[in-house]
Amino acid sequence: MAFAARELVTTPSGDHFLVVALPQGGLKEITPTTGPVMWFSAVPGVLGIIGFLSNKLVFRGRWTVSVRPMPHGEAQPSIWRTRVANLGEANALVPGLVARLRNGIELPPLAGGGGC
Repeated sequence: MAFAARELVTTPSGDHFLVVALPQGGLKEITPTTGPVMWFSAVPGVLGIIGFLSNKLVFRGRWTVSVRPMPHGEAQPSIWRTRVANLGEANALVPGLVARLRNGIELPPLAGGGGC
């Protein structure tokens, strides 16, 4: 449940962006994916279960879709972010964002003018 989608995109101008969909309340994405914590402890599994329950019970299954610049391979704070009702909506939104970035088209405005 860590990611619905995670895609690195390069724009025509050569800029790199990370388009990612995450469950709200998920905790597993904040843990390391390699090293001793991953291989010699139950922490990632426990955080995954707690994050899953948090997403379903507290956040009612909502997901966040965001676009982050990736200069020099390091993710920066989101430049575009929206919340959607479920995994299906997140999966439907990501390909359109990826296509817009690959074609050099501006990202859609955020509903209500809110955002990051």
